[in-house]
Amino acid sequence: MHIDLAYVNTSLSVFAGIAAWLARKPVVWHVKETLSQPDRGTRLKMWLIERLSSAIVYDSSSGEREFPAPGVKLRMVARNHIDVDRLACVEPGPDLDRQLGILPGETVVVANGVFPRKGTDVFLHAAALLRDRTGRSLRFVVVGGVTAEHRAYFADLQETIRVLG
Repeated sequence: MHIDLAYVNTSLSVFAGIAAWLARKPVVWHVKETLSQPDRGTRLKMWLIERLSSAIVYDSSSGEREFPAPGVKLRMVARNHIDVDRLACVEPGPDLDRQLGILPGETVVVANGVFPRKGTDVFLHAAALLRDRTGRSLRFVVVGGVTAEHRAYFADLQETIRVLG
């Protein structure tokens, strides 16, 4: 197998970046987190990312501001953009469901794990809003394990589910 480039998809994947750098492959790092007020471990990761990267892609301008990485010449912001204004004018209902291929009782899944930075709580509120505004009979499922450090967050999510119905 021939590899030309390593695309590292989060600041959490430091070992993948190190392996690619040791293999003398260019490393493009996709920094998705806003790294404000980093602790010592995060500052070390940021230092490593800056030294190992051939290029950095940020998912927001705030991410670039928090971690400017001046030692990396190739940097760009590529937002994961949703045009909210365009979606706001769409009327939900059976016609839209047919157009999108959504069947009654279908399931919407988020498979990010149960981490505050992944916005699982936002997903739950969006699910309740969609249910309340459209009356759709969709099921919403969150897939992923719960780490010891996020047990309290998981308990909060369970309470949110109970309150939102």
